[in-house]
Amino acid sequence: MFLGYLTHDLTFISGTAKALLKKYTAKMMPENAGNQVGRAITRFALVAMAGEIATRAGITGWQQGEAYTAAEKCLAAWMKERGHTANQEGMLVKTIHGLATRTT
Repeated sequence: MFLGYLTHDLTFISGTAKALLKKYTAKMMPENAGNQVGRAITRFALVAMAGEIATRAGITGWQQGEAYTAAEKCLAAWMKERGHTANQEGMLVKTIHGLATRTT
């Protein structure tokens, strides 16, 4: 059923998928996010987009917007656990620099 939905009007579905992915990525992206966070957000947005398209196809039984909301909640939990939006390497360099320049 889902593959039939996706391939019935491939041009329309491709356009819809690209537009949703772009929209969701922009909505989820925090200001000054590092590249690592940006790549992760693109993956969360991809999950949201796929869920929303599956919902439109009548596969999930969810209301429109539920897949996005769920992906957004998962992203928030991931960001909370991560603790920052910078690249890990940048945080490591700052920590090492702080330790190296600290006076005792």
